[in-house]
Amino acid sequence: MQAHAADAVTTPGSRVISPRPPGVFERLRELWTYRRLIRFFGRRALEKRYLRTWIGWPWIPLRPVLEVGSRALLFGGLLGVPSQGIPYPIFLLVGMAAWELFDRTAFWAMRSLDINKSILRRIYVPRLTVVAGAIVPSGIEYLIYGVITAIIMLVYWLGDGVLYAVAGPQTLVALAGLALLIAMAYGIGMVLSVYAAQARDVRFIYGYIMGFWLFLTPVLYPLSAIPPFFQTLADVNPMTAPIVMVKYGFLGIGEVTTTSLIATFVAIAVFLGGGLRFFNAAETRTLDSF
Repeated sequence: MQAHAADAVTTPGSRVISPRPPGVFERLRELWTYRRLIRFFGRRALEKRYLRTWIGWPWIPLRPVLEVGSRALLFGGLLGVPSQGIPYPIFLLVGMAAWELFDRTAFWAMRSLDINKSILRRIYVPRLTVVAGAIVPSGIEYLIYGVITAIIMLVYWLGDGVLYAVAGPQTLVALAGLALLIAMAYGIGMVLSVYAAQARDVRFIYGYIMGFWLFLTPVLYPLSAIPPFFQTLADVNPMTAPIVMVKYGFLGIGEVTTTSLIATFVAIAVFLGGGLRFFNAAETRTLDSF
């Protein structure tokens, strides 16, 4: 029996199935090796969102239009929220696009294991590729926001003769801000995906927390509109720096404080670093509970 086992190992063309090596770095290596699966799981998230709806795929551009339109009417039209010399619809679109990229990436990362549990029961795929697929639906929605923003900017340019946008080296600041909020979103999503696969309560609580967090972040209003008493709270909000960086990079307004930037990096280190370790330890136990 031992001789046969040795022959099986050394026979050309044979393959030995062994347990996965442990560790976070091994999970990241798997993510890179199977990166082509990210698009597949991202498409499944989109199909899940718009399955069994009457309108279907037109909801993808319709949802941003309805959300931004209602908020622009309320905050810009009725409440007269300041926008630092930028037309409020443009100011709102740039901020909301960045916030939605963060929110939707974390949301779909949170839902990823639950949505794909029928696949995960049958075959092995690196679980991080399932979570990473969240960038597909959130990225598509961000592109839709970008198209809407470009159209609104064109309308104002034709009407006022002013192009309310900047381009140049400072645009890299906006891209860095987007990278920071995506990193934070993935960290949050990885932790919540473990619990959301076991109970729907997590999904409901997530919606309330994100709705409250939005109003604490300078998305609907500029950072300069916050009373001095609450400036410290704004600075320690880890979403403040990325949002202000995006507005500065695309619109040339706002200023990032050192405190807010430190708060963002600390939050990413905690959420992303801790999330990777937690997800690596809990993914198998979570799938066993399906």
